[in-house]
Amino acid sequence: MRTPVLLLLLALPALAFPQGKTPVSVEHTGDDAAGQLFAFELKEAIRASHGMHLVTGELEPRIKVVLVSHDDSFGEEKGRRTAIAISILYDALDVPLGGAFLTSSVQICGRAVAATCARGVLSLIDKHTDSLRTRAPRLWQTIN
Repeated sequence: MRTPVLLLLLALPALAFPQGKTPVSVEHTGDDAAGQLFAFELKEAIRASHGMHLVTGELEPRIKVVLVSHDDSFGEEKGRRTAIAISILYDALDVPLGGAFLTSSVQICGRAVAATCARGVLSLIDKHTDSLRTRAPRLWQTIN
């Protein structure tokens, strides 16, 4: 009797939590230094994440993060901060027009705090990935 109970207890965490890491791709448009640093830091944060992994191909279903940045500083401050638009999508080959919209955000981020800004976006991705998991389980099953 102890063996089946022990096996059940060991299996509960596996049943309660998703097993695989969520595939996430990042696309960045913008030639400003602070925006490029932000995109790099976001990719590094995804690589270091326990729940996500960075992908580059377009063949597998994934969460797609689209970044558009523009230098928001003037004069001597030029290059120190960026205005960045962030769109988070679910994307797969069978989803038309580049993916299903999950959310968008706009923020201003300085070069000195690019890693902090990226970690904030990582939590935004996680929040909306969780929303996809609970509100669209059929789509969620395609990426996990």
